[in-house]
Amino acid sequence: MKTHPRSIQLLAVALASWGLAPVSAQTPAAGTVTGHGAAEIRRQPEFLRVQVEVLAKGKDLKEALARLRARRQAAQKNLELLGMAASAMEFGEPAISTDKNERQRHMAMKMMRMRVQGKKPTDKPKEAPPIIVSSVLKAELPLRSADPEELLLTAHALEEKMKAADLGGLKELKQASAQDEELAQEQAAEAMDMEDDTPKRGEPVFLYVSKVSDDEKAKALAQAFRKAKRDAAVLAQAAGAELAALHHLENDVSQNSGIDDDGPFETYAYRMNRFLMGRVHTDASTAEQAAEAIGLKPGKVVYRTIVSASFQLKKPAADK
Repeated sequence: MKTHPRSIQLLAVALASWGLAPVSAQTPAAGTVTGHGAAEIRRQPEFLRVQVEVLAKGKDLKEALARLRARRQAAQKNLELLGMAASAMEFGEPAISTDKNERQRHMAMKMMRMRVQGKKPTDKPKEAPPIIVSSVLKAELPLRSADPEELLLTAHALEEKMKAADLGGLKELKQASAQDEELAQEQAAEAMDMEDDTPKRGEPVFLYVSKVSDDEKAKALAQAFRKAKRDAAVLAQAAGAELAALHHLENDVSQNSGIDDDGPFETYAYRMNRFLMGRVHTDASTAEQAAEAIGLKPGKVVYRTIVSASFQLKKPAADK
């Protein structure tokens, strides 16, 4: 677990009134007690963020890139019709899709299964596979609805319109070749045997977001530290001891996104992380990404900070 330098700087300001200073991360030593504390910021989202992988294919790379440019222009036009400013959209660099490798892997698995079953593998198709290229679109649309019902209506309408706009170009990709059809059948058969909640390529992913200021982060960290200190004091009291100097302080920035979901959180968190980290590349720093309250649904979003604080122990004065 790593301690983010910026978070420690903020907490140092909050701790000044106690005359304490955070120390560098180190392994908790014997004769110490550790407490944990959490603080949350909950509020209505400020904007809707949509991230989608725009896809295009062609018989060669030049044709695929030309079609990708057209798809990007169409996606931008559709979003502008929904009231999104061009400055709020960002396209990632184009890249060649890994579908060819996936196709080869599926074909190899198919031939292996046929050999195990004693069947003769079919001949490989002679048609050259198309080149598929992609570019990640990230866009943000302000939300001005304060009333929960109004927000739900507005957000639902926006999501449905974006899905209908086919921002990722899936309709065009469905004009599949014989090889694509074969691969789709293989993937569908495998999907029957295993659960896969990964967002489909070309389908938009929606997040509801509100920015968290440095002052708000500092207050949340201070609150989480106070809770961690109380937790440690209770443990120390149970052992017949009192808290002494602060020994170790840590902020778990990996939990700061605070995604709040009523559904199967672990499954969704896993697939979102795999999608965003594996396919969506942004220039935002870790600190900027963590400074957001995030939600998966059009409702209150959450920023959560978790602090672990270790203290040295001392015996009560009466026992000395």
